[in-house]
Amino acid sequence: VHQGMVLGHPAVRAFVSHGGQGSIGEAVVNLVPLVVVPFIAEQGFNAHRVSDLGAGLWVNPHSFTEGEVTDKLTRVMRDESILAALTKLNVAARLHGGAAERAADVIESELLLGSSHLTPVEQRVPWWLAAGLDVMGAVGALLLAVLGAVWLVLRTVTRTLLACVPGRGRSRQDSRQVAKKRQ
Repeated sequence: VHQGMVLGHPAVRAFVSHGGQGSIGEAVVNLVPLVVVPFIAEQGFNAHRVSDLGAGLWVNPHSFTEGEVTDKLTRVMRDESILAALTKLNVAARLHGGAAERAADVIESELLLGSSHLTPVEQRVPWWLAAGLDVMGAVGALLLAVLGAVWLVLRTVTRTLLACVPGRGRSRQDSRQVAKKRQ
């Protein structure tokens, strides 16, 4: 059974929903007040939005009780302001056209404007650019430059430190001469 058909039945007075966009839209179209119990992704935002717009109430999914859900169901079925808010949303949705009108608008736009503006960027640029190889090359070059600079600094510091150690960094003959001078 299609959810929209169930919500359209005159006996349905409220809808407990997870808060998905489709469910909210069907409730608005059928003027059915909502009690939203969000669980994942955008559902929390949707639940707050339903409440902010006055189209229903929401329940915290981590701490609700049977009594709280019953209370909120009773409130959404009796509160006339919720039905008024749903009616405003329903009218707004109908004023902006349905799916068939939108499809006709897209087809007309395609005929008048062409479809070049709808072509994804990946199809309009060279393959290496679409694959991000330009960015990877730049990052790779930068990484090599940084590693090269670190290597040069470490090499210079190491050679300088080793030059200070007797017998390192100089020939043995130079080291002997330095040792004789110290005595």
